[in-house]
Amino acid sequence: MNQLKPLEHMKADPKDAICKNPPNGDDFRNIFQRDRDRIMYSKAFRRLAGKTQVFFAGHDDHLRTRLTHTLEVSQIARTISSKLGLDLDLTEAIALGHDIGHAPFGHVGERVLNYFSNGCELYKGFNYREKTDSIVDNGVETLPIEFMGYKHNWQSVRIAVNLTRHRGELGLDLSRNTIFGILYHTALSYGKCPHRSAGYCKLRERSKERKCGDPILHLDYYTNNYGEYQDLRYYSVESLVVALSDEIAQRHHDIEDGIRANLISEEE
Repeated sequence: MNQLKPLEHMKADPKDAICKNPPNGDDFRNIFQRDRDRIMYSKAFRRLAGKTQVFFAGHDDHLRTRLTHTLEVSQIARTISSKLGLDLDLTEAIALGHDIGHAPFGHVGERVLNYFSNGCELYKGFNYREKTDSIVDNGVETLPIEFMGYKHNWQSVRIAVNLTRHRGELGLDLSRNTIFGILYHTALSYGKCPHRSAGYCKLRERSKERKCGDPILHLDYYTNNYGEYQDLRYYSVESLVVALSDEIAQRHHDIEDGIRANLISEEE
């Protein structure tokens, strides 16, 4: 007899998935399989090959890139999901898409883009944002300028929903279940900026007269435009498995790459 897998009763069902244009009768794939394929064949996925995981990409063929990291996350997540009786196609779709919005230069690049977006580091003034109260002039209300921001999981959602083309249309039209998993594979916002000293970003050298607008770096642009994808109706155990697999993969391979680069020893 087949032993019941421990979480099989919580397995995501592709028939319950929601997207704008569900597969028709001509497509023998279910919706999660289609999500996986659209992500894998996208330009955003291919761009991961040239992006840093921790060490610079292109200097050593044996070091991980953002693409090889993604493939390792997918393998680990599929193994766990298989043992638990979860949906392997949804697991793989979330895993393959989780980093398509990642910046070059790893999480340091992510932080620096966020500083620029919020005006912590001025670049010829174009990226300055000021949060003000709304103004009513002659009966017309002007809304305050949004604080911007950058976080790779939010940007992955933006790429999947609006920026990547599929058959001439903008957006991959992924299921909400896949997008939810991509969004929640890591925290949705930053905590207090760890690079601040006496009110200034420590990484800023050129414009020390500018203070950051706020020690909490805002992501209003994303939450105002893509907040609907936070809907807990699209939660799945598969999304949690991918989040944990991401941690397992990076903790292992970052240490392995560090040993290879002689930055740490096996004993350490």
